[in-house]
Amino acid sequence: MSIAIEPLTIASRFLSEIDRADTAAGCLDALHRAAEELGWSRFGYGWAPALRFRPGEAYPVMTRGLPASWKRDWGKHGRHDPYMEHACSSPLPFAWSQVIEKAGSLSEKQRDCISYVNDAIGTSVALTIPVHVSGRRPAFLSLIGERCLSSLEGDVQDEQAIALMRLLAQSLDNHLFGKAGTLTCDDNRLSNRERECMVWTARGKTVDDIATILDISTDTVRVYMKRIIGKLQVSNKTHAVAKALALGLIEPGEVS
Repeated sequence: MSIAIEPLTIASRFLSEIDRADTAAGCLDALHRAAEELGWSRFGYGWAPALRFRPGEAYPVMTRGLPASWKRDWGKHGRHDPYMEHACSSPLPFAWSQVIEKAGSLSEKQRDCISYVNDAIGTSVALTIPVHVSGRRPAFLSLIGERCLSSLEGDVQDEQAIALMRLLAQSLDNHLFGKAGTLTCDDNRLSNRERECMVWTARGKTVDDIATILDISTDTVRVYMKRIIGKLQVSNKTHAVAKALALGLIEPGEVS
């Protein structure tokens, strides 16, 4: 069913809200409000940690409207996400069904990822909007739910809604990428000690290594890492490193 929309009103309000936001979470909340007006109450926004997405590499995802349990085993399955891989090679929005239809050509781990996502979020009905900008890491916005069915049936208003979400996704990515050094994922930045733990983790050091380097207990390191994972709203250390780099909380030169 089509939903009457006022594109200029929605876009103007969204741009105003992300300009005022001082956290990445605030920007995602603004996109969530816009998406809900267009009929999508659930979505995921993610990006590759480097200019080129490499299969088997973890990437961070921020979501709205999904149960927290969805990311329980995402660290294991997300490395083999065929939707992200397709988004990195396609400039156009696509339905997840297009990827599922080619399951026979996917690896076992990719098929396992599809099954995991389907079970974790309760549906495989979704569409993904790739975000590609020359010289920048690829990103994507996945819109989830039954609204996607009518959106792909050629209805003019639905096509307009997808076109508007493409513009909003691009604007969000431009904003987050451009302000990566000033936006955080929570109201508080990482403390100096948390940041030190994050840098050493990014360099591949273990908890025991970091404890020795910083002359603190391993339990204290674990506490800092738990805080970092909570602040960045991710599920594991690998995602924390990718997200911290993407948001400018640590610099690439510090981990090389």
